[in-house]
Amino acid sequence: TSSLGGVAAGSLGAAPACAVRGTGTAARVWCWGANTNGQLGVGSTTSRRMATLVGGSLLAGVQSVSLGGAHSLAIVPSTVRAPSDAAAWGRNVDAQLGVAGGQRTTPVLTASL
Repeated sequence: TSSLGGVAAGSLGAAPACAVRGTGTAARVWCWGANTNGQLGVGSTTSRRMATLVGGSLLAGVQSVSLGGAHSLAIVPSTVRAPSDAAAWGRNVDAQLGVAGGQRTTPVLTASL
């Protein structure tokens, strides 16, 4: 789609797909596809046919993104002391995102790497 010009990297899950568009501090995550568990990170569980911006400023400068079947993970510049942080979203019934609670439809910081 036209919103994916300048794609630097991508990842495919069982049903969703995401791409990193841009470089450096301008890099952002765009996702589309199935979204039953919030794995697109767009604040809902509605599936998307078009690439949709994920995470706003939390994912600014994203370094990479990886998808599972029902959850997603991004490596982003650290907000603390470590060089990078992990942000995750999607299915979380077994705390697979690294945080307590249920499903997350928007990214949440989960670890400093």
